Amino acid sequence: CFASDAMEVLLLSFLAPVLQNQWNLTEDESDSMVSVVFVGAMVGTLVLTPLGDKWGRRIIFVIVSATIGLFGILTSFCTTYTQILLIRFMVGF
Repeated sequence: CFASDAMEVLLLSFLAPVLQNQWNLTEDESDSMVSVVFVGAMVGTLVLTPLGDKWGRRIIFVIVSATIGLFGILTSFCTTYTQILLIRFMVGF
């Protein structure tokens, strides 16, 4: 998961300036697209760590891997700033 998180941040470093230009986003909005992934990671850690202890880490790892993949793909279908914030949050989760 660490490699996929790193790839997600790298993707956003290239995607943010393009979306800022295409969607007329402010610098703060552009920065928020990157930051929301880390907020999702923090919330996900707080929620999924106890579940990993209860159900086992393997099943949680599979769920997290599937979530990262699914929401990573859904990022390409976002058409609004709000959508991309929600989807990127879930990528971090």
